[in-house]
Amino acid sequence: MKRVFDAFFLVWVFTAANAQTAPQFMYEKHDFTFNTSAYPELNVVELHVPNVLRMADQGSYQTPLIVLFDRQNEVTYHYNIQTINFLSGVGGQMPLAIIAGVRFPQEVRFAMTSADRGDDGVATGVERTATYLFDELIPQLKVSFPGISEIILVGHSRTGHLVNYLMLHHRDRFDAGIALSGFIEEPSDWEHVETVLANTKKPFSLYFSAGISFEEQGYLAHNRRMAESFAKQATEKTNNNFRWRAYENADANHITNYGISLAPALIDYFSDFNDVLNYWFKEGFQEVPPGEVLKTYQQQMASLRSNPSPGELHINSIASEFIYNQPEHLDQALAFVQFGLKSLPNNPNYHLLAAALHFELGHEADGEALLRRFEQSIDQDTIRDADEREELMEWYEEIKMR
Repeated sequence: MKRVFDAFFLVWVFTAANAQTAPQFMYEKHDFTFNTSAYPELNVVELHVPNVLRMADQGSYQTPLIVLFDRQNEVTYHYNIQTINFLSGVGGQMPLAIIAGVRFPQEVRFAMTSADRGDDGVATGVERTATYLFDELIPQLKVSFPGISEIILVGHSRTGHLVNYLMLHHRDRFDAGIALSGFIEEPSDWEHVETVLANTKKPFSLYFSAGISFEEQGYLAHNRRMAESFAKQATEKTNNNFRWRAYENADANHITNYGISLAPALIDYFSDFNDVLNYWFKEGFQEVPPGEVLKTYQQQMASLRSNPSPGELHINSIASEFIYNQPEHLDQALAFVQFGLKSLPNNPNYHLLAAALHFELGHEADGEALLRRFEQSIDQDTIRDADEREELMEWYEEIKMR
């Protein structure tokens, strides 16, 4: 039976190596049309949805929602899409996310992010945009993707100011803001800055950055003033719900600062997600009894700032520890794979690994049932390329020949 598990290992290594040598885009793109009275002309956003959702139970597979502003700026927008793809794909640094790209057309971008009142004389531009986001777009996305866990807004320059404004006035409606080369526009909003920590009722994270260059001096001054205020409030121990981090990028100009700042912010926000696997690699298996590993892992995932479903990297890594280093506890490897199947019930990799484990544990009927599920799932699979499918089929044959 060892060669069956060696086949699992080879499939895993092959997939990881292929991701390193070939362009692997973990997302599929499509347009999302929704009802909006705030901006009827902006009733379509571009979505990038993780491919893995095709194998998922839509109700239980949880993902963050990242709303990227300024989709009209094609170069910087697609650069940041690729940044997220890298961090959540081969990088394994953060969970897969649903990404919504929102246009701010240049002819109305200022109006959409200003405190000036619109033609109706009632709603300001920023409040109309808040309605568009929080009352129209995001609720309808949650209907289509009920597993959305937390909401992260990302903006730059004028839309960086928008993120700051929404942080000050609507931070109970999202979970993290990333304001790159942002600023505070209304003088009265500085009063809100001075009381942010005391008035934050639920956990919220803010990241803001500016370059140290001539054209970034105005943004840098605003960022430093915010950072000084937050640091002063923190010394007073007013509240632990508000997390913040400021970045200053040496020599970066206005556009470069946008391109290089998203990754550090996302790495920090999802650092506790990354720490979970680090813990198990470093010391977890020595500290936690085998029968308690799954329970402990579930508790760790439930305590994260985000609340994502585990990806294949987590499931495969921990299951491999039991398969190769603690083979007397194969039942615990099986428990992890079954846990993964709850959120990805149509994952052919999990079907094969669970089948092999069942057979090794003497569960013949369960193993045969998993092989039949594999046959169905691989026929329906539209994610893997021909080489990956061939590797899976070779593994399948190895299991059948056990």
